[in-house]
Amino acid sequence: MFKKNFSPLKSFRLVLRPLQTKDLPAIFSYRNDKQVAQYQSWTEVTQFELSSLIEEQATLSLGKPGEWVMFGIALKLTDELIGDCALCINTEDPRQLELGITLARQAQGKGYAKEAIDAIVTYIFKHSTIERVVMITNLANERCLKLLKNLQLKQTEDAMGFKGARADRNLYGLKTDETLYAITHEEWLLREYLSS
Repeated sequence: MFKKNFSPLKSFRLVLRPLQTKDLPAIFSYRNDKQVAQYQSWTEVTQFELSSLIEEQATLSLGKPGEWVMFGIALKLTDELIGDCALCINTEDPRQLELGITLARQAQGKGYAKEAIDAIVTYIFKHSTIERVVMITNLANERCLKLLKNLQLKQTEDAMGFKGARADRNLYGLKTDETLYAITHEEWLLREYLSS
């Protein structure tokens, strides 16, 4: 699956690294921010749940289908945690990997998400046999939709039922439709070639 174990990835401003105990206050803060959680699968988390999550993640290695592996997104200069990303190889098709990302509110709108996703996708396609990376977002999350298009991921299919909702709107009146964006290894190679 992966040709080598994950080691911290460095981009221009960021480091993607394993989560650490010292990250607990930052994760607790942004994961309990209703604005951050609005389009995520959770609503709120406890410190105990997050502490257990960090301990569990330390035992996981990237590459086992069906297992979500998380990494912290930290500022390179200060190592301040500003978000996290999670990767999961599809159990039915191990050539496909799903990627999710969460950023603290104060880190949004600064290009960090684009920088982090670009670094992860590049790592995946260079160091694994993964042929397709997918990301799922809510159709009402306009900023994320714009980001995924900017990254040249292509919309491929829609799915209903965000956060268990069956109607097309949730309690806040927002559409609950989700959509899937993807980029293949071949598309990524072409993108890299055209941008060089």
